[in-house]
Amino acid sequence: MGLLTFSEMQSQVRSMLGGRADQDSAIMRGLQFAQWRIANIFSFEELFVEDTSTVNNTGAGNELTDATITLADNIRKVYALSIVESTRIVPLIGIPSIEWEKFVGATEIYSRAEPTNFVIRYKTVTLWRVPDATYTIRKVYTVWPTEIVLNAEKTEPSTITAITLLDHKDEMIIEYALVYVYKTVGNLDKANYHFTVYKDMLAEAGVSDKIAPTISQSSTSNTVPKTTDYLIPTFGRSK
Repeated sequence: MGLLTFSEMQSQVRSMLGGRADQDSAIMRGLQFAQWRIANIFSFEELFVEDTSTVNNTGAGNELTDATITLADNIRKVYALSIVESTRIVPLIGIPSIEWEKFVGATEIYSRAEPTNFVIRYKTVTLWRVPDATYTIRKVYTVWPTEIVLNAEKTEPSTITAITLLDHKDEMIIEYALVYVYKTVGNLDKANYHFTVYKDMLAEAGVSDKIAPTISQSSTSNTVPKTTDYLIPTFGRSK
């Protein structure tokens, strides 16, 4: 969580709208969309997760279930899968889903041995070969932030206790919410203004997320990565 609570962020957006209370539903939707938009740009460190799953060999006839792992509902992107044992870590090699059937082959699909490869289809990982014993699979992945679920009137969250916003991204979330609200009421000049502010904050966040002062020195290049130049959309023609 950032410096502000969700209620404080809601109040801040309303204050920046001049205190008007007739756009509460738009404010809620704007805050709801904002953190998803921001999380969609970068894999921020607070969204990384590392955990393990166990796969078992339960015998012939169970090959499909033995070789699958169900991922978290809020999964965004898997970065690595490895077999972890007491004396070794064995990285598994991912195969694109479109190439999977060709890679495995009909005669090999139920072959049992230590897994060497995997494919991801939506929220399911399929291993190959089918496990011939019990293995611990280490997963490194990113998740989406907890969704802000609104009440039926779209004016308040259904529960504030369940909200976990992006860590210390409060200003960006507020600015993008303002973009959404001003676009909703047809004030395109204000929408463009706040998107400019949001874009600058986003670029700065991207730099800090990508560069680690000590770890980056291990690279053969000392070039600092360039930030992406995010284009400013024009929400209509300014008058």
